[in-house]
Amino acid sequence: MGANFWLGIYDLSGDVGAVSSISSPRGVLDVTAINKSAPERILARRDGSVSFAGFWNTDALQIWAALSAMPTTDILASVAIPASSAFAVGDVGCSLNGKQLAFDQAHGADGSLGVTSQVQANGSALEWGRLLTAGKVTIGTGTVNGASIDDGADNAPSSFGAAAYLHVFSIASGTMGVKLQDSANDADFLDITGMAFTNVTAATSERIVTATDADIRQYVRLVTTGVHGNAVMAVLFARYLTSQAI
Repeated sequence: MGANFWLGIYDLSGDVGAVSSISSPRGVLDVTAINKSAPERILARRDGSVSFAGFWNTDALQIWAALSAMPTTDILASVAIPASSAFAVGDVGCSLNGKQLAFDQAHGADGSLGVTSQVQANGSALEWGRLLTAGKVTIGTGTVNGASIDDGADNAPSSFGAAAYLHVFSIASGTMGVKLQDSANDADFLDITGMAFTNVTAATSERIVTATDADIRQYVRLVTTGVHGNAVMAVLFARYLTSQAI
């Protein structure tokens, strides 16, 4: 209950009635040697897809506007899942960078008009992580330090890098900087190399990733800077606990 679905610069949470599937398949390579009596397999590249069904809505910034163009460029899709009735920093979610594969409609005998679509990963797999915003939030001008997430001593520090996903649904004016910082003690924070998004001047979405061997300390937070009007946005952070190198 209370989940959100974001597609690029669109919040489709009020139009999507079901996220039909969130898939993270992995390829398998057969490496069976002649001296084995059963198959041997190793894991190959990861993939991902998100399929969803919604309701026909031609209002501005709703499902028709989001899906009807069928872009050939990549788009970010994110599903955010609150732990309770309201979102909080640290709630879980998943994101992927991919291609929109469909914009299908079905007209029911009862007069309903439904929409189904799918986004399939391109260049990077579907990734699970934690929100650095309390769902979709409004952030004002100046330097704003977000609440931190604690990934625990068992998981951090880690030495395999991270990825982050940004959805900006609107910004009233000006330019906003968006970056991530980490800390070993939840007090002394420093910028994470590779974790600064492109400066924001309009609605946008972006995935960024660090080097595959970047050290990420235990606590991570979002920081916004700049002189700008109110910005409505959401950020998800995915820490890598194993090597992502191919």
